[in-house]
Amino acid sequence: RGAGDMHGYSILANVVRKRSDARITGRLQAQGGVTHNGTSEQRFLVSLVRQSGDTTLEVGGSYGRDIGSQNQNGFGTRLRYTPSGTPVLTSNYSYPRLTNTADATINYRTPLLGGNLAVGGNYRRQRPYAGIVENITYPAPSVATGQENTLTENVEGRLDYRHGLGRFGNLQMFGQHRITSQDVSNQTNNGVRTDVSRGIFNTHEDTARLFWNYTGRVKLEAGVEASLNVMTSKSSLTQGGVPQLLPAANIRLQEDRMERYAVATWRFDPTLGMELGARYETVHLTQTGDSNLVKDFAFFKPRWLTTWNPNSRNEFRFMVQRLAGQLVFRDFAASTSLNTNLVTAGNKNL
Repeated sequence: RGAGDMHGYSILANVVRKRSDARITGRLQAQGGVTHNGTSEQRFLVSLVRQSGDTTLEVGGSYGRDIGSQNQNGFGTRLRYTPSGTPVLTSNYSYPRLTNTADATINYRTPLLGGNLAVGGNYRRQRPYAGIVENITYPAPSVATGQENTLTENVEGRLDYRHGLGRFGNLQMFGQHRITSQDVSNQTNNGVRTDVSRGIFNTHEDTARLFWNYTGRVKLEAGVEASLNVMTSKSSLTQGGVPQLLPAANIRLQEDRMERYAVATWRFDPTLGMELGARYETVHLTQTGDSNLVKDFAFFKPRWLTTWNPNSRNEFRFMVQRLAGQLVFRDFAASTSLNTNLVTAGNKNL
């Protein structure tokens, strides 16, 4: 019977312990392979995913060695002739280029303050390397050797937040920070002298983006993006023990970039649609070190697209737009590849 203040009615209480709706899944994978010449590869991968309602956590990593076709493995006979057919060089060579790779990732997604938050990060370490041997039989017996080694490390963090604004559309905020370091070394020896080259390149990139979109009779999009990109480089070349001068071997390059854009898309009827948009990009470029440079750029990039769908199987498009490519920072700095006999001088006036 219940207590006096319950007017004599019975009280029935149930205590229910609800099990968590979290679910964890995982994957463990191992693979390997061997080429006809005995070179082997192996790769191990692990990943875990925890799902609880609308919240997800993903963690993963892998490690291994790759002997894929992109590694340019080469074995065989090399023959070189003059245009008249006279032999210049005859040799047997081996060029087993392999790549060691390790990476780790983490991603987290969850509802937050009425929107959706996604944060993540990853680390990647990649090292292509090769030991090259060329046995020359003509015009005179000799042996030439070479070594290549490139170590690249990349660390990245990112944040993406999206929030609905009701009848006023949707808002997105995105941020990313990326650091990349690369150490490239080459060495060749032809039995007479040894040449050595090395290049160290470090970059960091920071990007922030604010984006708004609205979907109605007319679809509207607008946004602004800001980026700060910095690269430092140090390059050296020694031939037979004698240091060589490389233009733009030691530089620091900084790019401050901002872009604003707006796009409107609408359909006059189910068969005819149009998109009008424009982007305006400004760039401030500063270079110091072996060469100095200060430049400012501005690009207006309009876009007009019209589509016509006379039926479900055909679509006709008419588009006019202006594009501006992004700068390739490595083109500003000197680099050397001894095994391909290629020395690239940095050009600040690209």
